[in-house]
Amino acid sequence: MTCERISAKNTYKFDLSVPELGEHHGLIIAKFSTLGVDSGTVEITCLKHSWKHTFGSLDENFNLIEEFFVAQDTRYLAGKMVEQKYTIPVSDPKQISLYLKGLLFKMLDHKEIELSEAKYWMSQTHDVHFHKGLLSPTPVVERILGCEWWRNVPEKECPEYALACEVINSVKSALKGAF
Repeated sequence: MTCERISAKNTYKFDLSVPELGEHHGLIIAKFSTLGVDSGTVEITCLKHSWKHTFGSLDENFNLIEEFFVAQDTRYLAGKMVEQKYTIPVSDPKQISLYLKGLLFKMLDHKEIELSEAKYWMSQTHDVHFHKGLLSPTPVVERILGCEWWRNVPEKECPEYALACEVINSVKSALKGAF
């Protein structure tokens, strides 16, 4: 892992290994701009991905935006820099079916449904449909997840957010050695 300052304007070039990007992904460019005594901008570019955020009201303990960046929690930084949500709804029919079956077992265990009813709905868990990537209401979905079923759809971590966390963590690790 190498960290090289490539300009006087606090731009760094990293040759880092991020497994999610494949064996060799090229370079990560991180640009840090201190905008004043208490604010700064961070922009990270990696392949076709780019994340940017201006942080205001920096703690007085930090003279440079780089120091602030290294000291912050990776998930906090990714949450600020990535425009997408942290999680997105699961859109794989097999995963939804397994999730529904798991809920049926819990309902049966808590005696919320009878065995015969559980068997019937278990046979219907394959009947899930999606419209534009979102789960559609079907009788089995409504029965197991409830009348406000859309609030109970399982979610997974957003791939863009997960990748940003990996890249940000790698940049932070490399920067720690530069200070």
